[in-house]
Formats: sequence, C-alpha cells, structure tokens
Amino acid sequence: MKTNFNIKCSGLATNDKHRLVVVGKADFSREEAILERARKALAKAGADEGAFGELTREYEKLLRQARRLVGMGDRMQRSLADLNRELAVNEEKYRTTFERVAEGIFRTVVDGRLVEVNPAMASMLGFESPQDMLKTVERIPDLFLCRDVATAYEHGLEERGGLRRMEAQMRVRGGEALWCEVSATPLHSGDDADACSGVVGVIAT
Repeated sequence: MKTNFNIKCSGLATNDKHRLVVVGKADFSREEAILERARKALAKAGADEGAFGELTREYEKLLRQARRLVGMGDRMQRSLADLNRELAVNEEKYRTTFERVAEGIFRTVVDGRLVEVNPAMASMLGFESPQDMLKTVERIPDLFLCRDVATAYEHGLEERGGLRRMEAQMRVRGGEALWCEVSATPLHSGDDADACSGVVGVIAT
C-alpha cells in the first residue's frame, strides 16, 4: 500500500534557527477501489469466504490503520505549524531587543570565544559593527584590562554559576579604557544542568 505521506526535518541556517516541517498527503483511492472489488466478489461468492475473505478483512484493517496514521500526521502538521509561528514571533522579539537595547549583549561558547555581540556592545568598545568586533576579539576575558578581573570573571562562571554587575575596565579599540558592569550566566543544554553550552552576558556603563 503506497501513500505520499512523509515527515521531514529541515534546518534553516540562520542564527542556529531550526524548524520542523511536516508534509502530508495521502490518496487511498486505489486501495479503496481494490477493497470494493474484493467486497463485491465476496458478496457474489456467498457465505463461503475462505482464505479470500480473511485476506479482505486484513486488507481492510490495514487500510484503517493507514488512515489513522495519516490523521496523526495531519494533527502533527498543524501542531508544528503553530509551533513554527510561535518560534518566528519569539525570534523576532528577541532579535529586535538584541539589536536595539542600549546595553551591550554578548554570547560565547564554553571556552569564552565570542560568537555573537549586539551593535551596542560593538559601539561602546570602539568597533564599527558586531562583525568588525568578532573579527578582532576572540575571547571575552581578553577584553579586561586587569588579569585579576578576567580571572574573577571566569571563576564566577565556573564556581558560582554566574556573576552579577561585576565592575571592570574593558579595553576600547584605540587604547582607551571603559568602566562598566558585567553580568553573565551560563547556558545549559537540554535537561542536563551540568552541560554548559556557552555564556550569555550583559555589559552596562
């Protein structure tokens, strides 16, 4: 029994965004026609159905199961469509906030390497754009003027699970220093509280 029903997952490579898409289409007209012919043949044969009657009942059962599966797929498609819309709305809200807030926002991987900064952070540290900063600065600790502060930043993340409003001087492109407050918290993967996937932080002047 062939149908055109399938489920696929497609990743949209934009800021780690992934969306699930379900494509469902089923046409059982051929199977229905076969089953109807079998029923008519059984009606002509009378009560003595034998193996052919058993086969027809099994075929009818399989067809009902296939229809139920397609119904489940349709419900899954609607649920995933709703989820995709919700994700799109939330992502737009996040992106708007990220781009427009006055505070500097950054995101790093576990070892401190920068993977994302917002325009405010790039500007306050003397860079023309977030892309310009990411090309120049590799790790957040490298921005602190004092090594002891860099150590305190790393210790706060590793030992205390984050830090809040830590005063620090950061290097501004061109050699100047910027007094600021740094807050940061680890990001965790899934249900494992110990599996850190990176850090997100805020810099306020």
